[in-house]
Amino acid sequence: MRQLNMIRKPVPGLILVTLSAMLWGTVTVGVKILYNLGETTPLTVGWLRLTVAAPALYLLGLLMTGEHPFQALVTSNGRRVLLLLAALSMAAYQVCLFAALTRTSVTTGVVLAICSAPIFAALLAWPLLAERPTVWVGVAMAGAITGAVILSHLTDWDDLVQETYLPGNLLALGAGLSYAGYSLLARWLVEQTKPWHIISLTFLGGSLLLLPLVTAQGFVARFDGVGWAIVLYLGLIPTALAYILYIFGLRTTLASVATTVALIEPLTASILAFVILGERLTTLEAVGAIILLAAMVLLYQTKGR
Repeated sequence: MRQLNMIRKPVPGLILVTLSAMLWGTVTVGVKILYNLGETTPLTVGWLRLTVAAPALYLLGLLMTGEHPFQALVTSNGRRVLLLLAALSMAAYQVCLFAALTRTSVTTGVVLAICSAPIFAALLAWPLLAERPTVWVGVAMAGAITGAVILSHLTDWDDLVQETYLPGNLLALGAGLSYAGYSLLARWLVEQTKPWHIISLTFLGGSLLLLPLVTAQGFVARFDGVGWAIVLYLGLIPTALAYILYIFGLRTTLASVATTVALIEPLTASILAFVILGERLTTLEAVGAIILLAAMVLLYQTKGR
């Protein structure tokens, strides 16, 4: 009986969020391979990820709960508004990030997007969700952001203030705000709505909201069979599965902590680039990885509180 109870013990939220971030870290390598195999655009890839994930999440939600996710829309006006805002946040993240990368350096855009998210989440979660992280969580957040910046090899600081890059940098910050917004809304919704319904509806909504933009820009996806297999992987594993883990992890994890733990994504990407693509870590990048890992250990020691 004791063994059965141990098996039934729920997985801690921090572990689920960490696993989701590790899956997100595979996106960079997958997209690099995809670009080498065919022709596409960043916005098309973002839309394909949501569009592949949406029906899979819908079917899983139906299977796991026995209810159509759309039932969550008939409960209250407030919940409908929150779900719509979450879908908008998901779509806005894709648009802002990919628009930023065409208007600033790739490294600067990615670093600003991923590193600003936990800051936005911490600032907004305090007044909106009454989440007040401890001093140690703040220290861990600062360490994680520092490690991510070093690991991402952001050495040309002029890119942050260069006038021609300003629009792109602002869009990158918009991506970070959108991601933080999604985390806050999901954290709010998970207290009153089944997690399966949240992810099903927000991904479907995000896909539909992006469709006009993809149509206007032009849908570009010229791949062979291997390329489409990678598209399916990107939609099903580091998108659908990763967000399942993330949403369930949010049930017991502060939104600001969850967005901080997600900074392990660039570390995973760097390790995969080293193993699969043969890219080498510099001494400075290795130092960044160590700082990032130390911050994660501190978060686990403090239980994210």
